[in-house]
Amino acid sequence: MVTQTGMQEALPRLGDKADKSGNPLDRVAWQSVVFAPMPKRTELLSLSVSWPLQALQVRVHRNTPFEFIEGLLKKFLNYAGYDLAVEISDYDDSLSSINQIASSGCCPQVEMLWLDYEQYSADMNAEALAEWVGERLRELRTVSTVPILVPNWPGSHERACAFNEVFLPLARSVSGVHVFDIEAIRAELGEAFFDRRLKTVGATRWSGAAMTLIARSMGLVALPACIRPRLKAIALDLDQTLYEGVLGEDGPEGVRLTPGYEALQQKCRDFKESGLFLALVSKNEREDVEALFQKRRDFPLRWEDFSAVQIGWGGKSAALHQIAADLHIGVDAILFVDDNPGELAQVGTAIPELPLLHASDPEVVLRGLELVPNLAAVSQTATDLIRVADMAAERERAAARMASVDPQSYLQSLQIRVELRWNETQERVRIHEIANKTNQFILSLWRPAEAEIERFLAQPDAGVVTFYLSDRLSNSGNVGAAFFRREGDDLHVLEVCVSCRALGRGIEDLVLARAIDLAQQHLGGNRVVVHHKAGPRNGPGLAWLSSLAEEALAANGTVTIEWPKADVVSRINAIPAEVVIL
Repeated sequence: MVTQTGMQEALPRLGDKADKSGNPLDRVAWQSVVFAPMPKRTELLSLSVSWPLQALQVRVHRNTPFEFIEGLLKKFLNYAGYDLAVEISDYDDSLSSINQIASSGCCPQVEMLWLDYEQYSADMNAEALAEWVGERLRELRTVSTVPILVPNWPGSHERACAFNEVFLPLARSVSGVHVFDIEAIRAELGEAFFDRRLKTVGATRWSGAAMTLIARSMGLVALPACIRPRLKAIALDLDQTLYEGVLGEDGPEGVRLTPGYEALQQKCRDFKESGLFLALVSKNEREDVEALFQKRRDFPLRWEDFSAVQIGWGGKSAALHQIAADLHIGVDAILFVDDNPGELAQVGTAIPELPLLHASDPEVVLRGLELVPNLAAVSQTATDLIRVADMAAERERAAARMASVDPQSYLQSLQIRVELRWNETQERVRIHEIANKTNQFILSLWRPAEAEIERFLAQPDAGVVTFYLSDRLSNSGNVGAAFFRREGDDLHVLEVCVSCRALGRGIEDLVLARAIDLAQQHLGGNRVVVHHKAGPRNGPGLAWLSSLAEEALAANGTVTIEWPKADVVSRINAIPAEVVIL
């Protein structure tokens, strides 16, 4: 295992960029501590930060001590890229602090309920307790729109099991609520989760080991999932990363699939099944790599499991940029896994926003894949499960596009079907995902919380059009949303966001024009006022809007369009696609 000192020694001279951004391997060097089977408190507290941190304020409503995990939680959140500030309520089983939020003046990014359910009277049955906590969640949601984190009940006894069975679906029915699975940590530790001697001196029954693992899971998994979208891809090296050995020296039959590497490959395949892209980034000969996957049928991973491949002898940072382009995602949405500290240093210097995982040992990587912030699927939509299949279909579309001389014939051959739906309240989770993950075809960079979307959908003078797309090759599902509000005689387009998976089929004009028509049917308004804001990657969306408005755009503001525009109507009538309004 490479220590922090070893990582420093492995780093080449990196010039001015490294001086400004910090050593790109400093954060990687933390992994031997934060991903250890049981992190040591002294080692955690001795770690120092050299990378930029984003402020994160959390408000805690509690009936049990939070202070025991707060110090460790700050360190784990440092690794995740956050500087934690906490506002903690008084001890209160009734959670009356929720009723004081309106006058508190605090503006947290996350609200947290921190509860020891054992403290509630055994006279209240588990189902009634779950319903009461659910009521408090609904009350909290009326006064706060930020994400809410709430624990389940750690315990294997009948009352805890009954509570969790009722509470999980109840909590998920409240918008923006994330359930923190302390019970999974209790099951992992068994009896070591509890230290009942502490109850008399520390007002908690949970052991030091339990507090450490709770802080890690909360800081690396639960809190980042509340405020940042899930990563979209894992880019993997080959030699000494997915197997033991060097392909160029040992040959396909000579590299060794140890039990640890077999488990690691299976874990990567599980991630693919959960909706993540897998990519290969390797310095090898492509024919050797293809032969490897053809001959090694004992590998859990197959060649076809990789949605993008970059094999060659160039720099891996350039290869990762190409991977991002091939997958139509931002490079910061990729986790890069490599055993070579020099490669990690080169990539970390060139792309400081890209997450890195050092493949020092397959067991460490396995644990790291469970704990890398925003990698695990804390919650999952149907779209996650069709994304990878849709990318495979995109390769077929690209081949058909290249083979067709006539673009119109190519589009006709796809048999495109578009569905537009008005105010799908049950789709708020997916609408939230689209609004917060889209970076290219987005107009005003509005990033609403799930609870804000729920409130928006309930307003009589506002609404959301969602877009569904399919063709003969795949069903892409819900690929976009447009947010509208009526103000006087104007119909305001507050935001339009379309997944990059939907682009390239010539439907942008059609979908958005029909969305405006549908919004006018429900809300009225003669003039269309479109809001826009320039960002680092939303050039494609702004270029479309500039073309539609037939004028150059200011960096931020609005453009007014008399609707319908004859030239747009002419263009959309020529697009060979079936449009269905539902």
